[in-house]
Amino acid sequence: MAFRAQTYNILTEGAAGRYVQTLLDLTAMREWYNAALAETFRDPPHEADIEKYGKLTADFRLTA
Repeated sequence: MAFRAQTYNILTEGAAGRYVQTLLDLTAMREWYNAALAETFRDPPHEADIEKYGKLTADFRLTA
C-alpha cells in the first residue's frame, strides 16, 4: 500500500500521509525497494502486456 501511495502520489497529507512516509522510511522497506529495482528477472507475458495495454514512460529497473 505504501509503495502504491508513493507511485501514484496519493495519501500525502495528514495522518495518512505521515503513516505512508513512516512505512517508506523503514530500513526494511528501503532495502526491499532497492532489491526490487535491482532485480533482473523479467516475466515475458507481463512485459508483453506493458506494450499491449499501456505505455512505459520510465523504467527504473536494472537491465540484465
